[in-house]
Amino acid sequence: MNPHFERGATLLSHHLYAEAEKELKLSLAQDPNHATALSLLASALSCQNKTDEAIATGERAIAAAPNDPFTHYIMASSYIKKNATKRALKHIEQALKLDVNDADFWAMSALIRIDMHEYSKALSDAEQGLKIDGDHVLSINARAYSLARLSRIEEARNDLERALELEPNDSFTHTNYALLLIKQGKIDAAAENLKEALRLDPNSSMAQEALLDAIKSRNPIYHKILLFTHWLVEMGDRKRLVFLLALFLIPGVRGLVGLLFILIWSGNHLFTFLLRLDPLGKKILTDKQKSDNNKGIIIVSLVSTFIMLCIAIAVFYPEVGNQISEQKIEIIEEAQDAGKEKEAKTKLRAYIERLRNFVYRRKPNYKLAAPMSAALLKSRVKMEREQHLEVLLLDLYIAKNLSHKEREKEMLAQIADFCKQPDCSEISDKTAIKKALQQLKVQSLSELLI
Repeated sequence: MNPHFERGATLLSHHLYAEAEKELKLSLAQDPNHATALSLLASALSCQNKTDEAIATGERAIAAAPNDPFTHYIMASSYIKKNATKRALKHIEQALKLDVNDADFWAMSALIRIDMHEYSKALSDAEQGLKIDGDHVLSINARAYSLARLSRIEEARNDLERALELEPNDSFTHTNYALLLIKQGKIDAAAENLKEALRLDPNSSMAQEALLDAIKSRNPIYHKILLFTHWLVEMGDRKRLVFLLALFLIPGVRGLVGLLFILIWSGNHLFTFLLRLDPLGKKILTDKQKSDNNKGIIIVSLVSTFIMLCIAIAVFYPEVGNQISEQKIEIIEEAQDAGKEKEAKTKLRAYIERLRNFVYRRKPNYKLAAPMSAALLKSRVKMEREQHLEVLLLDLYIAKNLSHKEREKEMLAQIADFCKQPDCSEISDKTAIKKALQQLKVQSLSELLI
């Protein structure tokens, strides 16, 4: 028996990964195709986060012994560190085909399913591991994490407390428990668990990131932002996509959704910046995180300045709004002149929808709406009869709210002329017209013109 192999295996079992790596490499220098030595070396490398080297060594091990389940398990562990979830899943499934009675394999499968946001499947895999070994700490952790994401908080808490009793010096359990406490708003208790997790494993990026979130969550605004982002993540990729698409299709909500995500992104950078003033936060932020935060703060400042500039222009220089409206009208006119009817109709509908949003929102913006309706009414744009009447009514409503008496008289005269046409009564029953009349506090066009 190769003495380097024996020493390497012993060192690996005692979690002395760097020393095990040296001995196993010496063993392989004598026997390059020793499948078990290759597999153990891949494990030692993976535990040191030498992921690419671990994968390359694992592939050599699989070539030497394709039916070794442990090598596939190590490959799954390495690929999950590279966020290559599909490859990780492929290897752990192969490991389970070769050996279905290993709790470590089921726990790894559960963790991969968690990474894929498949929490029900993760729960099932974790429970399979616990059938094999009821005290398997990693399986308990995987089950607790899945239960928490499935809103079974009390069961998750019981699992994690049991895992801490079984193995009080497990960094991952302390981190997992802290994540649950953050979810419950118990920030100080979470921070203590995360400090312990980092004491046990100073290189745990998961614990470090969670501690940053815990410190920032002392601010209730950030805590709510964090819970919202967790809720979106827990929803799963497919459901989240459907949810966001549904919101995007609602005209009045579309802009708010975009603004919300900008605020979340900006808020994260702002709270990270404030964290740099915290004694503990200053210590745990890495140089890369500080550098990324510097860039983020610059972008947030530029975006904020741009938004404030746009607001200032809209408030103090309304003629700019006129110019923008006229430019959009020109585009619609050009499309109609070129015979691009479909394009012209789409742009016109979007223009009128934007006008409605300014008028019907909870806090209407009549100063921005006024140039839009005025520009459309004086243009050469060919509108449908219903659209024309609606814009006339909206312009009248805007003029009333801005106390533009002359404009009111002008619009009433144009509406009166419009109503002389034979199809006016049919158009007045349309939903958009009724809504505009309700804003004007009348029930019909005849009542408006009295």
